[in-house]
Amino acid sequence: KCSSRELSRKPRKYSFCTLLRVPYRVKDPIKMNPLLLLVAASLSSYSYQRTTSGSFSGSGSTDADPRLLGGYNTVLGTIQNLSFFDTALMTSVKQLHTGILRYPGGTVANYWSIKNATYVTPCSANDGNYTYNYCDKKQLVDDVKSTRVFSPGNFTAGVASVTAATHLNPSHAVVYDINVLTQSEEATIQDLLVLREQVGAENVKYIELGNEFYLPHEDYRAVFPNATVYCEKMTPIVKQIRQLFPQAKVSPPAVRRTTTSAPWNNELSKYPDLFDAVTYHDYSMQEYLIKNLSDTDQIQYLSSYGRVIIPQCATNVRTTFGQNKTLWITEYNDSKLDDSNLTMAYNATHAMYMLGYVFGSACASEGTVEMLLLHVLATEHGITWSNRESVLQLSSADNDLNNTKFTISGQIMSQMGYLALRKGNRMSCFKESEEGPTISVDVLGVQNISCVAGMSFFGNDSFSAVFTNACPFDVNVTVSVYDINLMGDSLTASTYPHTASGFGYFSNCKANASIWDPSCAAYVPKTSHYPVSGQQFTAVLESLSVVFLESA
Repeated sequence: KCSSRELSRKPRKYSFCTLLRVPYRVKDPIKMNPLLLLVAASLSSYSYQRTTSGSFSGSGSTDADPRLLGGYNTVLGTIQNLSFFDTALMTSVKQLHTGILRYPGGTVANYWSIKNATYVTPCSANDGNYTYNYCDKKQLVDDVKSTRVFSPGNFTAGVASVTAATHLNPSHAVVYDINVLTQSEEATIQDLLVLREQVGAENVKYIELGNEFYLPHEDYRAVFPNATVYCEKMTPIVKQIRQLFPQAKVSPPAVRRTTTSAPWNNELSKYPDLFDAVTYHDYSMQEYLIKNLSDTDQIQYLSSYGRVIIPQCATNVRTTFGQNKTLWITEYNDSKLDDSNLTMAYNATHAMYMLGYVFGSACASEGTVEMLLLHVLATEHGITWSNRESVLQLSSADNDLNNTKFTISGQIMSQMGYLALRKGNRMSCFKESEEGPTISVDVLGVQNISCVAGMSFFGNDSFSAVFTNACPFDVNVTVSVYDINLMGDSLTASTYPHTASGFGYFSNCKANASIWDPSCAAYVPKTSHYPVSGQQFTAVLESLSVVFLESA
């Protein structure tokens, strides 16, 4: 079965569709040798290898950036009431090689008092005036204040202290989202003073000015009917931020756009000196986009989506807000795909989807994307809050590592973080050097999307790479490496098919073992070895898979 677009492509030597199209010797397909047709039909029934080539270049590399390689939004403290010093929580965050975290979260930040480390008083959500009914959550927070305090100081000293960003640059470990909605300007400034006192001015780099005020919620519109009113109210607050945190960058919430603009964004753009970046939240990957596709095409679409949407968003930010503004994506995930033909359901397809966003941010945004945070880090047993997939499932009991588990996506992202964020590592994006195989579906109107995407990570004593193959057939990729030491005569490959699934338990890991160790892995990847010849290697990327390559 060949699409009209496939039949119109430039002929490829091994394509069944191009055999039918008769691109070379046979002039009339009706007169084709029956044996040739039989062979072609047989080939179409099986996965078969295609080839591509490309390169990694050390001269075009940048420092491996934890803000792009393992960021997570959290609701720790605000909804999940484990202590920020809980040993199971801290062990999990460390083992996941987490990059940057968000405090105190998204919507919850609009109702949170940093000074008091609880929700604002009085709690009046029950009268229907607030979008978020936090009264029951406030009671839970207040009930445990004698044993745990959910302050920014404890957040940075506790769970954020074990992130990869903390070890590279402490000020990059947390993005702070402040409440400018449900308290006075004076109370917000008091929150900023407490933040400086507890964390230190030099350790605060990123401050968000609230969460998603462009949404048509009654309580949002009552305070900020439009972005002009919002910016006027933010002006004295931002002035205080500049004085209290001279190194900090400031970002307002903006409407995620790709090729069009929005009234909220247009009004924001008239206050260019007020902010350094804009925040987008991306839940645009929705069920209707893929519900009519086959299961295989759904996987191709999901795993390529981030590589399409992120460059479009980055271009839109530069066009709307100016070339000097960066983009903070402090929430992204699929949007309730459980109703589609394919659910990501804690399998490696979700990791392929996440890696598409990583590749799009690090390799195709022209440096516009400054941070990328999945929503959400963790779910907690017994708390029904979000049905979007996390990478971590926490126990509701204190310090309970035995019942704390990670998903296959968490395992894959942890392996990438480990390879990328070892001291001194740099990262380089895969550049395809010839026309390689492409996926069979269009994504947001973009055609001929390459099957293969990847990044390499390297230092003085290490080389590694991560690839995704978004096509339903194996691809042989030949990689040339420039200004990078491949470190040895072979590379070890670890392959995760998109069907890989399951949960792993941190408590089962052998001493000093990574979470993809067979002793505790959610899924044990298949390993293989590929020889290095000079500054070149060839590896097989299995169909619809994630593949890690690492020097011995």
